[in-house]
Amino acid sequence: QFAANLERVGVAAYRGAPAAENVSGSVSGNPFQGELRLNSENFALHLDQLFPTPWRYRHAQARLSWAWNDDGLTLASPYMRLDGEEGQLAGDMLIRLRRDPDAEDYMDLRVGLRDGDAAYTEKYLPTRSPGMSAELSRWLQSAIRAGKVEEGYFQYQGSLNKGAAITARSLSLFFQVAEAELAFQPGWPALREGRGQVLIEDDGVRVRLQQGRLLDSQVSAVSAAIPLLHNGQPPRLQLDGEVSSSLGDALKLLQEAPLGTAELFAGWQGEGPLAGRLQLDIPLAKGAPPGVVVDFATEGARLELVNPALQLSQIQGAFRFNSASGLSAPDVRAQVFGRQVRGSISAEGARGRTRTLFDLRGQAEVETLRQWLGIEQSLPLSGLLPYRLRLTLDGDDSQLRVDSNLKGVAIDLPPPFAKAAGEERYADWRMTLAGRERRYWLDYQNLASLAL
Repeated sequence: QFAANLERVGVAAYRGAPAAENVSGSVSGNPFQGELRLNSENFALHLDQLFPTPWRYRHAQARLSWAWNDDGLTLASPYMRLDGEEGQLAGDMLIRLRRDPDAEDYMDLRVGLRDGDAAYTEKYLPTRSPGMSAELSRWLQSAIRAGKVEEGYFQYQGSLNKGAAITARSLSLFFQVAEAELAFQPGWPALREGRGQVLIEDDGVRVRLQQGRLLDSQVSAVSAAIPLLHNGQPPRLQLDGEVSSSLGDALKLLQEAPLGTAELFAGWQGEGPLAGRLQLDIPLAKGAPPGVVVDFATEGARLELVNPALQLSQIQGAFRFNSASGLSAPDVRAQVFGRQVRGSISAEGARGRTRTLFDLRGQAEVETLRQWLGIEQSLPLSGLLPYRLRLTLDGDDSQLRVDSNLKGVAIDLPPPFAKAAGEERYADWRMTLAGRERRYWLDYQNLASLAL
């Protein structure tokens, strides 16, 4: 039988049992059983098979008993109380180390946290566990930036044997967070002011946020998942949520997020309300393109295009942007050139290359069109022009096409080009918007044509 006081004693890790630093308190027992009453300052606990660095605490109190018999060694701590930079913690632990090297060593560890700091969640990520993928570990370490942990826990149950099957152990990590900041992918704006739950288990990560902010947009009912298939494929982040946003925020995402759409939407400006749903499918491995689908509806929005310099106001419709194909809307209404237009937008891209076709019909005063085209001299045309405007956004193959039957337009030219306002004649104007050089085509009722 023995009894002793301990002062800043260090204990090395052994076959999965944790290492410890600055162990202070009292110990009593015999070679077969006993108890340690821990009361330590600057205490450290290191589960080296699961975590790369020790858990360090300002103060620790615990009772740890041991029992040694023919089967092996059992360590049990029914209550641990810890004070760290991340908050106040409490936990319990049971470890069984078998004499038989072929038998399974086992650990059951639970640590609970209240009123903590989410910036320290990296501390409890078991990155050395065989069930934790390297890509997921890196994502978790960089994604959870800040926030308050109202409550949380870490739990490990199962084998301590090296090389044990993934199914031989179970781990879970849970946080109830408020005011959280989640940087879910480099290049994307962080989700801020998040309130919800984060759950990490053997089969993946699940995040549920009741609310949050993305840029100046309000998001709600957000669910994010990173399934772990354990088949060698890199994990993917799948996010789905409701968005109350603005056209300005939507354009900022298209211009700045790593979607491959920055050049297409460069210089576009807009304002007005949007309400819809955001779906992301982002590979966590570097170099793989993300999948983005945004469904949104708007009424009264305004949009300014740069090339061509076209302004649309009072926009109304239900839209979808798919990063694999482009922008679409079955029925769009807006004001263009001061008058009502109506039409559709089609996503015609394939294999990850977006291609968008605007197909709009309306009317415009000839004088308004002259000013928009930047023609300084007066034209021998007058009246109200009915038109069909087709704008194709397809990288270097982008093109603008405007055609009309010219009914309502008078042309004051010598025969055979002249026409009265009530007469119909077909005219077609096309021009490229990108590429190495600009090209122009004009056809007028088989009477005249132009190609430059």
